[in-house]
Amino acid sequence: MLEPLLGSMQAGYSFENAFINVQKELSLVLGRDNRLVGAVDEMNRRVSMNMPVEAAFEALATSFDLQECYEFAEIIKIAKRLGGDYNRNIRWAAEKIEDKISLAADIEVMLAEKKLELRIMTIMPLLIMAYIKVGSGEIISAMYHNIIGVSVMTICLVLYVAMIKWAKRIIAIEI
Repeated sequence: MLEPLLGSMQAGYSFENAFINVQKELSLVLGRDNRLVGAVDEMNRRVSMNMPVEAAFEALATSFDLQECYEFAEIIKIAKRLGGDYNRNIRWAAEKIEDKISLAADIEVMLAEKKLELRIMTIMPLLIMAYIKVGSGEIISAMYHNIIGVSVMTICLVLYVAMIKWAKRIIAIEI
């Protein structure tokens, strides 16, 4: 929604009229039955009935219950109240929110990569041990049939489980 809004504002539309273009563009991209298109349509109807655009956008933010929407609604309120070149300020705020959303998506991708790496690194030692057992069972039997071998392998198992739990805690980040 922010990209067509910024494009309309850069084309010279007022903030109120920019949302009419946003609705048109979103309905082309997302379809008329999309929830966001319906919410922007409702907002445009409220603005056409002389409701201030900041109040209409605040109602839109309430319907979606997203932190970024609430932040943008506050920015719109402040920009309208202060006057001046509020289009520039709103454009700046929209770009910052867009950057924040993009950064969150990048972090999600990186976390997905790390989760896959964790799965692989969790399974690999077990696969290596199975391979050694099948290929050279006498090497493994030497590790498990004396007190030193059992002690070392028990310590390795405890460290292995502890590292897996630690890695899962590191990856369990909320964005």
